[in-house]
Amino acid sequence: MHTMSMNSVPILVTELLDQEKINRDQYDVLVNIPLKKREEEFESSTFLSNSSHILDHPSLLSIKETKERYVDYYLKQVIGIKNKFIMTSSWLTMNYNGSSHERHSHGNVILSCVLYFCENLSDEEMAPFYISQKGLPHVFQNFQFEYHIENFNEYNSTNLTIPTKSNILIIFPAWMLHGSMPMNSNTKRYCIGSNYFINDHVGSGYHSLNIQASIKDLNI
Repeated sequence: MHTMSMNSVPILVTELLDQEKINRDQYDVLVNIPLKKREEEFESSTFLSNSSHILDHPSLLSIKETKERYVDYYLKQVIGIKNKFIMTSSWLTMNYNGSSHERHSHGNVILSCVLYFCENLSDEEMAPFYISQKGLPHVFQNFQFEYHIENFNEYNSTNLTIPTKSNILIIFPAWMLHGSMPMNSNTKRYCIGSNYFINDHVGSGYHSLNIQASIKDLNI
């Protein structure tokens, strides 16, 4: 397990322990989840599950619990906060030779977590995960100097590529742009995604707020 930093934003990357890795029974459930094209007009678009709560399947609950443990570690040990977060959605994507996961960000959530696995659970290296800073979209807020960087490091880099293979898990703030490079293999690449939102009391006095996240299964 290690934490990467991009403009001081922490990104957790880890390979699951043997007892946490996706097993054959879970794999058989996952690859039979109904999928649809994310963007119908693009021939090489990612395939996406119809369900937005795949990890509620009884056979996949241990994957959900594993993700929640790592998110809890990220919040408490990396960010240094003790507020409770809840998983609001979980889904499956699939990419094939020549396709890539379009770059995007997640609205209405705080954290995202992705877990990769390869067809037949092989250890084959897959196209890397891509993540970058998202430009501020509002009027006058997108003014940014283009500095002449002499030495790229975690404080000045605006994007990262992270190698992926089966059982690699990545946690990052959901507002960041992310996706994957095009696949260059006949082996299918799968990704179990999930989002998280705060489910706790925040603040104190006049500025306190009790947040209770409501979870509902919707097609995505």
